[in-house]
Amino acid sequence: MGLWGGVNSTFGRNRYKGAKKQLDSASDELDKIEEKYINQLNKVTKLLLSDREFIGYKVTHNYRADDNAGKVIIGNTIFYFDREFREIIYSIDLEEYKAKQEIIANILEKIEEAE
Repeated sequence: MGLWGGVNSTFGRNRYKGAKKQLDSASDELDKIEEKYINQLNKVTKLLLSDREFIGYKVTHNYRADDNAGKVIIGNTIFYFDREFREIIYSIDLEEYKAKQEIIANILEKIEEAE
């Protein structure tokens, strides 16, 4: 008989306890993520179903810059300004914005299907 003797050996029990601890930890983390997702989904649904109101301006800024290593970085950022165009309310990378727009479109589809 080798070192591994199944769950009945000391090695097996220790390995099982370690795996169980990892599973419980991952399960707890998954529950927290699901709760956050549901909360965000509810917030987005409320916003999408509410009346729209003008809150400011959306500006897309494309830029090219050198980083500290001298490499050229190309970026696209979206900025949201207040009504008076004096303060940046929110900024987001264009790729991240597109991904969020896709998620919102999927949510709207699911809302329409549910009705």
